[in-house]
Parts: sequence; structure tokens; C-alpha cells
Amino acid sequence: MDDAALISEESGWQRFHTLIFMAFAVGASLEGFIYALSYVATSWVTVPRILTAVMVIWPPLWLLAGYGVSGPMADAIGRKKTFFVTFTLYMIGGLSLIASYDYITLLFAISVLLVAAGADINMLTTTLNELMPRIYRGRSLFLTLNFVNLGGIAPSVIAIMLRSSPQTQKLFVGAAALLVTSTLLVTRLKAPESIMWLQQKGSDKKAADELSKYYSANTVSEAVTKARSTEYGMQSKIGTGIRIAVSSLSNWAFTAGFSLGILVLGPYFFSSMTNDFIFVGGGIGFLAGLSGLFADKISRRYMLLASTALVMMVSAVMLLTVGTWSSNPALILFWALIIIFSAAINIQYLSASALSSEIWPTHKRGTLTAVNNIVALGGVIPVLFFTQSLGLVQYMMVETGIWVVGLSAAVIWVIYGTETGQGRSVRMWERSKSSATEEVSVSHQELDENTL
Repeated sequence: MDDAALISEESGWQRFHTLIFMAFAVGASLEGFIYALSYVATSWVTVPRILTAVMVIWPPLWLLAGYGVSGPMADAIGRKKTFFVTFTLYMIGGLSLIASYDYITLLFAISVLLVAAGADINMLTTTLNELMPRIYRGRSLFLTLNFVNLGGIAPSVIAIMLRSSPQTQKLFVGAAALLVTSTLLVTRLKAPESIMWLQQKGSDKKAADELSKYYSANTVSEAVTKARSTEYGMQSKIGTGIRIAVSSLSNWAFTAGFSLGILVLGPYFFSSMTNDFIFVGGGIGFLAGLSGLFADKISRRYMLLASTALVMMVSAVMLLTVGTWSSNPALILFWALIIIFSAAINIQYLSASALSSEIWPTHKRGTLTAVNNIVALGGVIPVLFFTQSLGLVQYMMVETGIWVVGLSAAVIWVIYGTETGQGRSVRMWERSKSSATEEVSVSHQELDENTL
């Protein structure tokens, strides 16, 4: 049989791709739900100011642990099997959250949920690159990851609706996590293992079996024809160091910038508005993320550059006007800036997250995506600790500085990097070309004009 991985990448959209998209969108929602939960939960128990910082760094700390576990695991035992580990952790964390009764038990429950969320989102981005057809890969990544925003506003919506009852909030949030996790199990059991991963592991027979199980003979025949007329330019000259540096700094800028600009702005300075910030940030971010429908037509490099530049400019305006809105955060000016900030930062997040998972060879994708996220999140923790004791002006100076770093990374990728969007193959980073692509007649761009 021809190259099974290449055939799966060149196939059209199949029914099971819709199932995968739905399942992974639910998974992304759950990750956003749990990450935001850590900040909403600060209102459930009495937390001294000095310990508020512990609650603030809890999400990146345990997401980091989840990345560290799932990346190497997904490369070693497979993408699909790794999910069963995260499913077990989700269930333990959800039950522990419902049963929690004080600061310590609450932190334990959230830590387990965060490890599961970190492991799952790392596996999710890794797998989407390998399961989705090439011409739909960018859209699938952007729109799936956009559901992180939708999940992120759920805890704040529950908290806003049930302001007077922390215990009821906790029960609703815990039950919701368990329900979503159960839905994930049902849908992901029906998804295939990554054919690219199987083939890279030398399991050609299993890869062929998965291909036969999920693709019709007619689909395979059409994909073979398309694959043999498509050029796959290798991009191995771009060093791993540059890729890790650019993708890590871009993701660090988002995580640190979003944390300071939306998530902890409330707990640090406007405690009564924490849920409002999260709700507006997530809701506006989700709407802006629908631009992902065009992710396969727009340059990934320039989308990252433009969105990062816009976030930096908004941060600078917020710094310059801090004296105006700090005494009255209900001002239209303040909320207008928050809305623009939320929209731009989500497009930056989607661009950076897609880039950081698509620039690795298949056999190392899980691990290197995890390394990228660990570096990014690890760098956020000292920022959160450092800023807890700052005044608002100094706080906003740090926020703006973060985006100067992010913009620098985006500029470096435009100059020294390569285009990974616009229908490019994720297999461009493999060590050698597939035998199925030796006869070349048209480029990706020419092919995509007729198929997108």
C-alpha cells in the first residue's frame, strides 16, 4: 500500500473528522474551564493576600506537570492511549472538587484537574495536526483551540449566577467537569489512532489497518492521486533551537500577558470584578477566534505578527491611561481597551499555539510541543510572583514589556522562519520525503487554489 500517513493527510473531510473536531472542541473547552476555575475558586474560601499568589500560580504550575507527563507518553504509547490516563485524572479531580471543604483540599482537587487538562491539551494539539486533512488542518486547529475561551467563561458564568452561594458554585462546577469528561470518553473511543505516529513507529500494518477502517477505497484512491501531484518541500534547515525559542516566547507572551491582563487583574486590584473580566475576556476572545475559519488561507507568520503587535499597542495605551481608569474601572474607555485586548490576544494565542505544535517531526511532536509549553509556563510563574507586590502602574509596565518580547519573537519568525499555514503539510519536518511524493507536478499553492 502507498504511504498510509500521506494518504490520510491528503484525503478530503470524512465523517469521523467531524466527530474528532467535536470531541477535541469539548476537550479544549474543558481545559479552559479548569484553568479559569482556579481563579474563580479564590472566592470560595478565605485566602490571605500572601496566599492569593499561591492560588494564582497554581494553574501554570500544574498545567506544566501535565505537559511534562503527556508529551513523552504520547510519543511512546500513542495519542489515543494517552487520553485514558487524562480521563482517569479528570474523574479523580472532579470528584475531589465536589468533596473539597477547605483551602488545602480545594488546591488538591484543582491540581489534579490541571494536570489532566495540561496533558489533554498537549495531546490534543499534537493529534489534530496528524489526523486532520492538510487543507483543513489550520482551520481545525484554530477553531478547536478557540473553544478554550468558551470553556473559560463557564466557571465565571456559574459564579455570577450564584454569587451568594460558593458551595453551590463548587457543586455545579464539579458536576459540569464530570459530565464533560464522560462525554469525552464516549466520543474519543470512536476516533482513530494517529496514522502518522503509527507509521513513524514502524507499525506500518497497524497504520494500514487504521486507514482501511476509517477511509473508503474510493477515498484512498483519490488521496493517492492527489498526493502524487503535490510537492512537499523539506524545511529541516531551520534549527530546533530557533523553533523552540520563537514558539516558547510567543506562548509565554500569551500566557503571561493574558494572566496579567485578564485573569489576575481582578484578584490583585479589582477583586469584585474577577468574574466579569474572565467572562468578557473569554466571550470576546471566542468571537474573535472565529476568524480561524480563514486560517488555511492567511499566512501563519503574519497573523502572529499582526496580532502580537496589536496586543502590545493596546497594552501601551492602557499603561498611558492607567491614571484615568484605575480609579473608575467602569469607564467606557477601560472596557473598550479590554475588549480590543481580548480579541487580539486570542488571535495571537491561536496563531502561537498552532505554530508551536506544527513545527516538529511526528516522532517527537508530543515531546517537543510539551517542552515548548513547559518553557512558556515555567517562565510565567516568576512573573506572577513578582507582580503581586507591584502597584498598578508598574504592573502595566510589566504587561507591556511582555508584549515587546512577544513581538520580537514574531519578527524573528517572519525573518528566519518559514510559512506553516496556507495548506502546508505538517510532514515538511520529517527527515526524508515519502516515496509517494517523488513524482511532482504542482505546488501546494496551485493545488489549494482548486481545493480550498
